[in-house]
Amino acid sequence: MKTNRLLPLAALLALPAAVRAQNEISNFSATGRGGVVNTFAQDYQAIGVNPANLGRDSEAKVAFTIGEVGLGVASRSLTKTFFERIIFQRTETIGPADRAKLLDGLTDKDAFNLNIDATTAGLSVSLPGGLGSVAFSNRQRISAHLALNRNAADVLLNGKNAASLQPYYPTTGTATQPAPALGEFLDGTAIQMAWTSEYNIAYGLRVLDLPNFQLSAGAGYRYIRGIGIADIRAEGGNLAAYSALSPLFRWTTAHWPPTPISGPKRARGWRPWAVATAPTWACRPK
Repeated sequence: MKTNRLLPLAALLALPAAVRAQNEISNFSATGRGGVVNTFAQDYQAIGVNPANLGRDSEAKVAFTIGEVGLGVASRSLTKTFFERIIFQRTETIGPADRAKLLDGLTDKDAFNLNIDATTAGLSVSLPGGLGSVAFSNRQRISAHLALNRNAADVLLNGKNAASLQPYYPTTGTATQPAPALGEFLDGTAIQMAWTSEYNIAYGLRVLDLPNFQLSAGAGYRYIRGIGIADIRAEGGNLAAYSALSPLFRWTTAHWPPTPISGPKRARGWRPWAVATAPTWACRPK
């Protein structure tokens, strides 16, 4: 189908975080410095940040990692205190006042954002004879976004006891109003997720070494091997759901439960991929 050819582009446009440079959440050197990493990244951690750093003298001839994971969570409406309570005070019950505050916090078009970067394997090798260094990595990136209207936040927080459900599906008694369309009930709600699997290779070389000045050059190549996206939105009283997975993830439509929402759940016959190159330069006084 012709529309399938447009899916890789649509997926990439939906993934601004997946093609970003200068910031790698799984890079513990960057996290430990508050994100300041361009000058300090070395070995395989220079991939996607500044490949020219591979041309600098490294403390290790060979460096590698397995399972390096970074996590980032952000919200415009939920407070830091809320996340602290979720992590450190999970056994405490939520009182009515706190529950009301939490409901207000969850009701936002930018209620929750999640980014996960996982370097499944990374390797860098310093070549002999001053030929620089080469590095390779495989990364999995997952991004999720959650926007909730008040009805959705109420159901998420209170379940079947949600006040927004009582007129239609009361816990006691009979319904006082006919149930609205799902798109109308959830209007303003969005659930979006994206997942990419990528391979990276980078090379860096010292091109100039003067008594008081050094210059390195580097280049990186990124191959996005697999893309998965899911997009569920309720807008203007209409509910639409769309998802697509490249065959790399080996997920078939048999895994999806039946749903009354019309539209494709998985686009067949396409293998999304993308390539990005990034030449860089780095110089510093000795």
